[in-house]
Formats: sequence, C-alpha cells, structure tokens
Amino acid sequence: MKRIAVGLGMISLLHPAWAHHSQAEFDTSIVHELEGEIVSIRWANPHVEIGLSITGADGTEELWELESQDINSLGRRGVRRDLVAIGQIVRAAGFVSTRQDHFMSTTNMLLPSGTEIRLRGNTQPRWKEEGVGFTNWVTNQPTVANDDSGLFRVWTKTETNPLRFNGEPPLTAAALASQEAYDPLEDDPIAGCRAAGMPRAITSSGPHPLEFSERGDTIILRLETFDNVRVIHMAPNASADGEPATPLGYSTGRWEGNTLVVETTLIDWPYIDVVGLATVQQSDGLHLEERFTLSEDDSELVYDITLTDAATFTEPVTANRYMIWRWQPGVEIQPFDCEA
Repeated sequence: MKRIAVGLGMISLLHPAWAHHSQAEFDTSIVHELEGEIVSIRWANPHVEIGLSITGADGTEELWELESQDINSLGRRGVRRDLVAIGQIVRAAGFVSTRQDHFMSTTNMLLPSGTEIRLRGNTQPRWKEEGVGFTNWVTNQPTVANDDSGLFRVWTKTETNPLRFNGEPPLTAAALASQEAYDPLEDDPIAGCRAAGMPRAITSSGPHPLEFSERGDTIILRLETFDNVRVIHMAPNASADGEPATPLGYSTGRWEGNTLVVETTLIDWPYIDVVGLATVQQSDGLHLEERFTLSEDDSELVYDITLTDAATFTEPVTANRYMIWRWQPGVEIQPFDCEA
C-alpha cells in the first residue's frame, strides 16, 4: 500500500478538534471493517485517536479517523502504547459516523503480529479466539478491606441499572420539546474537554473510579473522569445561601446510619444525562438527593439518586441502585488530563 505523508495537522483538517464525540452519532447496527496503514496516533484523553490510510473502492487513498476509548481505561485493560505504531498495516472494526465522513468509533483492531486488541466497550474478539484487552479488569467478587476506612477509599463501578418507567417518563411539555430538539453533535455540553456538571459528572462517569476522602468539615469526592472534584459540606449549619451557581452545584451531606446522603442545588448545567432518561434540559431549580450506601462488610457501595425539578418533571424521579461500586485493591485515581 502506498503510504500517505500525513501528520496531525492534516487529520485536524478533516475533524476540527480531537475531542469528545457523542456515541449517538454512530450507527451501531452495522459493524464496518477497514484495512490500512496507521499514519498517526494521538494518545490523549478523552479518546485515543488513530489516523488510518486505506485504499477506497475507487482505488483512491482515503484518510480515516479511528476513535477509541480513553487512555486510562485502555491501560487498565492491558492495551499498552507500544502495541500500536505508525506504519503498521492493521484491520479495524467498528461503527461508522452518520454525521461525519471517514470517522469510525473503533472496537477491535488486528495488528500485524496477529494480536487482536479491544479499543472500546465490551466487545468480544472478532478475528481471534482471544486477545489483549478483552478480560474485564473489574471483578464482581467482593473484596473486604482489612481496615476501618469504610467509605473513604477508591471505588470501582461494576454495574449500572437504567431508569425504567411504567409508561412514559414524567416530563413536562418544555422538557419533551428540549429532548426532541437535542442534537448530539451540536448540543453536547462536554464536547472538547469541558468537564461535566451534575448530575452527568457522576451518572455518566463511565468505567472510571471515584474516591472519597475527609478534609475537615467536608468530604472530597474525586471523579477520575475529567478530573472532577466535588466538595460535600458536612457541617450541620452548612447552607447554599449566597453561594454562586456552578456546574457541580453546592452540596451538603449527612449520615443516616451507613448511608451518606448528599443534597445538591445551585447547579449551572444544561442537560440531565441518566441512563434511561438522557438529553433532557434541566433548569436552575434542579434538586438532587444522592444516597451512597455501604454494605455491611464495606465491600460494596450502592448509589441511589432522586431528581426534583418542576420545570423538567411532573413528579420527582428516583433511580434506585442506579450504580454499584466495589472496592478493589490496587486501583487508584489516575490523572485524566483531557486534551481538546
């Protein structure tokens, strides 16, 4: 195959920003395969990007942008940077964008060595019986800590349970209109490297871990995704009065037995993103109640959330056991260091 002399500058002309792209723009009903030469690699969050030169159906050269998962998740699955190199002839499989030419969300790649690697999601090997990155690094087996750290440790998500309704979601007419008008390519508020606000910062944090720690009268909640840090005010007299609205809002907390209850208001963020109820415009009157409940042996953390917003919902919406995390020895929060 004739190699195209191309660098990051040419690829950026095809797609103006190496950035977060909504998965909604990809047609997941059809898996496409490409074969070509790797001409560029960009190891950066929120997505590793690979430039692939292929020969099109008419014999001309085409440059494709292959988008994969983030560096942190790939690294935890064992996909090392030295596995993929410029000049390799590879096969790639994934979902093609319905909005942009020559752009694919890539799930699998077959390297010249015969090694197959997983680049996104929970896909299975496509060309080989096994490969790199197909073993789930998250275990559902409980691991009990030999200390009394309780909530204050790093937690790894093992489960997400979508919201389900008996009938249609309880949306106001204005919320329905905003949902129908939402364009994921134009309206996604975290395009580029803008850190997500609440509730999206936690409800759509992907496979990334989180960590609780104590600092005086506050609890610090670190979210690996976009390096977000939430401050939960635990003092009995803590109040949002006079505080400014921010993307993460103002949070107060209290203990109810083994449950940390967090209430958040003053959220300056445009859209709700909860699995089963997404891309609905939220108002500045949104009130969140989150419940983080420790299991008796401290190995599991269950997350419930209730959303109350008169401009968006005709009644409060509660997601019980929306997410479940487990403690796993050795897992640490890594820098996300998003690069647009």
